[in-house]
Amino acid sequence: MSLTLNTNVSALQTQQYLNINTTNTSTALQQLSSGNRLNSAADDPADYAIAYKLGVKSASLTTSINNGNQALSMLQVAQGGIQQIGNILTQLKQIATEAASSNTDSSDLPALQTQVNQLETEINNIASATQYGGTPLLAGAATYTATAAETAAGIDSMNFGSAAGGFYTLTVADAGGALTAVTATLVGPAGTAQTVTVAIPAQGSQSTVNFSQFGVSMQVNGGLTALSGGTATGMTVTAGSSSFQFQVGSENQSYNQISVGIVSLSTAGSILNLGAGGVSTQANAQAFMATIDTATSSINTVAGSIGASQNEITYQVSNLQSMNTNTQSAEATIKDTDYASAMSNFTQAQVASQAGVAMLSQANQLPQEILTLIKGG
Repeated sequence: MSLTLNTNVSALQTQQYLNINTTNTSTALQQLSSGNRLNSAADDPADYAIAYKLGVKSASLTTSINNGNQALSMLQVAQGGIQQIGNILTQLKQIATEAASSNTDSSDLPALQTQVNQLETEINNIASATQYGGTPLLAGAATYTATAAETAAGIDSMNFGSAAGGFYTLTVADAGGALTAVTATLVGPAGTAQTVTVAIPAQGSQSTVNFSQFGVSMQVNGGLTALSGGTATGMTVTAGSSSFQFQVGSENQSYNQISVGIVSLSTAGSILNLGAGGVSTQANAQAFMATIDTATSSINTVAGSIGASQNEITYQVSNLQSMNTNTQSAEATIKDTDYASAMSNFTQAQVASQAGVAMLSQANQLPQEILTLIKGG
């Protein structure tokens, strides 16, 4: 090897290796301090991309587990309401059984009837108050589908979403003049009525008619005419079911979406349709016992449906938890620091760096030999 002054090749080579070892030391320190083997895409582009995808999947699975737990919480709320209503029905059956027996004095029946009325009111209160996210679980929104005759008369749809279930009567009549407007009268289940004047929309357009007293609205079009000159149209409005959909998976697939429906206890405008007979007489009490049995059967059906949904979601959540654990394990294998390996790499790089510094010092002394050579000459 030649002895030169302007270019110290040995020092340059030593610096090169020193830089490499310093970088390795820094990388090992970063891995040890962060706990991540991959702190940037530059560390390992392929593994970084795989770990990132697994991290996104794990985050989605975690949220899906939360969704499933929320669904279970919702069903538990509904189940709690059902249990309390069941307790009240049990008490009502006891009262009806007492009132149906001749050993109960007739003078005691009014007091028993008062108790029945209070308990029925409490059933309605519980059904209305049992809600999830503002949506009643046990007293679903009323639904109605417009008939062909109503559609032909210019009524496109009727919305009973916030109305009580029961029998409604709609009458549409000419408001007078050149048939530019009609009057629409809606009579509700309790016999109350509301009349509104409706301007006939232009052809091809729609307008909304609101019966605010009942929480009912209807969409009408330019073909609106009097229904058979004022003939009443009867509509039976039934309470529907509360329906919820929960995403319980990281993919947009049907098997990752659970639909939960809770059948409403409201029929014909009354929760469980217990009627007004009650226990005012011995005969009424005997009939009331059968009514309570029917109501008990109804809540048992709803409770069974709730229980089945709870089991389905519980299994789904358990599977999601297993998937999430395995996904995080796979991510950890790629992304997390292996401390035994990283510490070994750090020690090796640190010793090599220290040796490099020492050797660089020696390499920098090489040009001094030129002076020795010159002096010797």
